[in-house]
Amino acid sequence: MVNAQDGWVADDDGILQGIVHGDRRRPALLVVNKVDEAPTAVDALPAEVTARFHRVIGTSALRGEGILALEDALSALLGLDATPVEGAAWVANHRQAEALEQAVAALDRMQEAVAAELPIDCWVVELREAALALGLVTGTNISDDVLGSIFSRFCIGK
Repeated sequence: MVNAQDGWVADDDGILQGIVHGDRRRPALLVVNKVDEAPTAVDALPAEVTARFHRVIGTSALRGEGILALEDALSALLGLDATPVEGAAWVANHRQAEALEQAVAALDRMQEAVAAELPIDCWVVELREAALALGLVTGTNISDDVLGSIFSRFCIGK
C-alpha cells in the first residue's frame, strides 16, 4: 500500500524487491490509498513500478472509494471469481472452520501467555498449534524446521 499523498518513495523500492525476484513475481496488488486527497496519484506512479503488479487500485478508506474494486481484484487474484458455487461451499466446509477456530484459540492462549510474562517456551506450544491448524486450511504443513528457524534467536527448548 502506498500513501497517495507521498507517492512512490525510496523505501517502497525495498518492499518491491521482496515481492519481485527477477522475472518471477508473486501475485500482488498495489493499493494507493488516500486518492481523495491526491486524485492523480495512481497515474503519477512510475510505469516500471506499476508493471510489476497484477493491478493497481486507487482507494480512499475515508470515503470508501475503490473498496469494491479492491475486493474484485483480490477475488480475481485468488481465483475466487472463477470458483463455481459448489467450490465456494467446499472452501467454507466444517472441517476448515473448526481448524480456523483452533488457530484463533491457540493464538488467544499465546497472547495470554505473553501478557502473563510466561517463558517463551510456553508461547511456542501455542504458536505451533495455531500454525498446524492453519496448515489444515491451507494444505501446508509447518515443519519443525520452520518453527525452529522462527525461534532460533530465542533460547528455548524443543
